[in-house]
Amino acid sequence: VVVAILGIIAAVGATGVHHSLPILRLKGVSRDIFSVTMQAKAEAVRRGENVTILFDTANNTWLMFLDSDNDEVVDAGETVLLAATPLPRRVSFDPGLVVNGNLHADGVSFANNALVFSPRGIPTGAGGGLGGGTVGLRAVDSSGATVRQRTVVVSTAGRVNMD
Repeated sequence: VVVAILGIIAAVGATGVHHSLPILRLKGVSRDIFSVTMQAKAEAVRRGENVTILFDTANNTWLMFLDSDNDEVVDAGETVLLAATPLPRRVSFDPGLVVNGNLHADGVSFANNALVFSPRGIPTGAGGGLGGGTVGLRAVDSSGATVRQRTVVVSTAGRVNMD
């Protein structure tokens, strides 16, 4: 009887853990992106150079590098500060991200999917304009249905928030 009860408890517990793993992974990766964003801002100020976080939504990765020629692309000779980091299993950029009424089906609202911090710690956009934006993330269950969403938002003044 005791073994049967323990078996039932284990089965119920395993189901709960299996369901919550994608949510835990989502929380972890959103904290990682938040931290990397803060690090990129600090590195840009410290080094006096543009630092770019490039979100590769097709491959569910991101990387951070010194963008010496300000083209938002990793070129030969540019220093990669953080190699391509993949999103965990069952976590992806949110294809349903809506910012200011506009759908960003790749889950990133930054121009060219690149968050660029100037040497002043201010995000810049394409052509040197203001560059605030949002990264949308989602966790999915085994059937592919979204179970939780989170965003990392960077204001045009450089303030970073996580929702």
